[in-house]
Amino acid sequence: MSAAERKRRSRSMQVGRATRDHNQRLPKALSVEIDASLHQRLKRYCEANGMTQIETLEQLIQTLPEV
Repeated sequence: MSAAERKRRSRSMQVGRATRDHNQRLPKALSVEIDASLHQRLKRYCEANGMTQIETLEQLIQTLPEV
């Protein structure tokens, strides 16, 4: 197995571990993809409800339990 194949396999396994266990670090490329996807969902939600993103996030934060 070449070095490139080992690295590809390692990254693939890292994604699998990270998607099963939220304490694992996501690879940067996957993290950015998720961030973009969540941003689009947030934007659509805000537009549909006539709210700004900060208003929506503040509303969401208020629903979280105190830690």
